[in-house]
Amino acid sequence: MSDDNKLIPQDNTNLALRKSQSLLDITDKILANKTLAVNGDDWIDEFIVWAKKYGIFKKKHELHKRSVLEITSLDLSHNKLTEVPDFICNLINLTSLNLSYNQLSELPKAIGNLFKLNSLCIQNNKLIDLPNSIGNLSNLITLDLWGNELTEVNEFICMLPNLSELQLGCNQLTKIPEAISQLSNLTILRLSENKLTKLPESIGDFSKLTWLIAKNNQLTELPAAICKLSNLTGIYLSNNQLTEFPESISKLSKLTDIYLCDNQIVNISRSIGNLSNLINLDLSSNNITDLPESIGNLSNLIKLNLSSNKIIRLPESLGKLIKLEGLYLYHNTEFTEFPDSIGRLSNLRTIYLTSSKLNKLPDSIGMLKKLRNLSLYDNQLKKLPESVGKLAKLTSLNLKNNQLINIPESIGMLTNLGDLCLDNNQLSGLPNSIGNLSKLTYLSLKINQLSEIPSSIGNLSKLTDLLLSSNQLNQIPMSIGNLTKLTNLSLSYNQLRNVH
Repeated sequence: MSDDNKLIPQDNTNLALRKSQSLLDITDKILANKTLAVNGDDWIDEFIVWAKKYGIFKKKHELHKRSVLEITSLDLSHNKLTEVPDFICNLINLTSLNLSYNQLSELPKAIGNLFKLNSLCIQNNKLIDLPNSIGNLSNLITLDLWGNELTEVNEFICMLPNLSELQLGCNQLTKIPEAISQLSNLTILRLSENKLTKLPESIGDFSKLTWLIAKNNQLTELPAAICKLSNLTGIYLSNNQLTEFPESISKLSKLTDIYLCDNQIVNISRSIGNLSNLINLDLSSNNITDLPESIGNLSNLIKLNLSSNKIIRLPESLGKLIKLEGLYLYHNTEFTEFPDSIGRLSNLRTIYLTSSKLNKLPDSIGMLKKLRNLSLYDNQLKKLPESVGKLAKLTSLNLKNNQLINIPESIGMLTNLGDLCLDNNQLSGLPNSIGNLSKLTYLSLKINQLSEIPSSIGNLSKLTDLLLSSNQLNQIPMSIGNLTKLTNLSLSYNQLRNVH
């Protein structure tokens, strides 16, 4: 029994389409050969003249009849083309065609004659539809239609058996046809910047799909069948209208990257802990209030972005994320403190917690031996623990807009510190140890209550910026004269009498 007969009881429509497609293939090949035979090689002369006009090839003198027939790659991008000449469709040895960044509103119907084509890129044009012959490009692997004016997907695209990457982003699509599931070899599907409110249930049939990218749409939920995408490693759904963390995602054990920022998610299911291969998790700009303890099961997580949510505290299980390198928490306006377990994050390199209500740091902060960047500005810190001096690899420390009264002597142990910002606090003095910061290039102490500066500041031989405006200084130490690399010294709004 033939394959076609086997399919009859299951789906007569698909069978009819397959048979029609076969007939189209045969017909187009016959027509293509007849066209070449009738026209002879007159079209080649026309092509050469046209190619020289647009400067398509750098070595124009090598463009002759024989070489035209051997062309396998053609880049016509950025030429302000309003149409594609029909003779392009006679280049039947083409494997790559780039028509991007032109002004095309349509493609020639004969484009289906380019049977050997495996890459077709038509980015940033004005296409509103595609010719049905697009379905004849049976060897096509990559089809890039980003930045056009498509309002629907031509279903003949769904008949490309070898298509691996499909880019439909930045169009005006409102839906994706169920028939898209026929693209059984698809590994990357890009749907960003359209007007999609849902994805087809048949999306679960993409057994080889590794990336699903649908940012900047109007999705309110995901189809349950998405849990069948067993090879998916990256899902990018930023800037949609999702209200909950999709339970179906938690079943995709190979996921390494999840981007769900700029949605309306409130709760995170405990099932998120099943994603043990996750490396990057971006849940920023949602309405999340807390995280489940199971977050600690994400043992391979490297970057966690929870910025612009409503998180008050983090679970103790955070300390289990021993591979975490970046923790981003800015604009959680009610966040008050870190768990002590943060000290167990031995690979942490960056902490951003700004515009919140953080009022203290745990002593365990000093255990973060690899921490390089610590930004805690716009908080309510009144003091720093002595253990901050143990952050030996710290290169940048930003504590502006807090309520610090003093700085611990241990700060002088931060010998790798290059940038220190303490603006807009309540500092009345600085420890002498500040002169030990031998790599410091930028020191900003604006808007404090400093009445004097320790003379040890003259030891900061690499300092280029010293900003002391809006304090209560009536003099500055003579040792500032030792700062030979200083290019920016700000002393305005003080009470200085004589400055030499």
